[in-house]
Amino acid sequence: MAYNQENLTIMTNNVKSGVVPAVYAYWNEDDDTMTGAGLLVDNRLVVGDQVWVIADDYTAQVLYNVASVSSGAATLQASTTPA
Repeated sequence: MAYNQENLTIMTNNVKSGVVPAVYAYWNEDDDTMTGAGLLVDNRLVVGDQVWVIADDYTAQVLYNVASVSSGAATLQASTTPA
């Protein structure tokens, strides 16, 4: 896995982490499996935050949510994309 901190961008709620879910965008430039345990390492991430993952070729995006966080490393799970 080649997680790149520079590819994670907070889009909403950057002031009160954990009060309400924050929304992030992540460009998955290496086409990693996003549900790997502890893939995203960022102390701002909390359970319930939403992460829009943009495909390496920019052709698709998939919504995930933070399922768990351990020592600043977040594990994602697939989320339902809004209609």
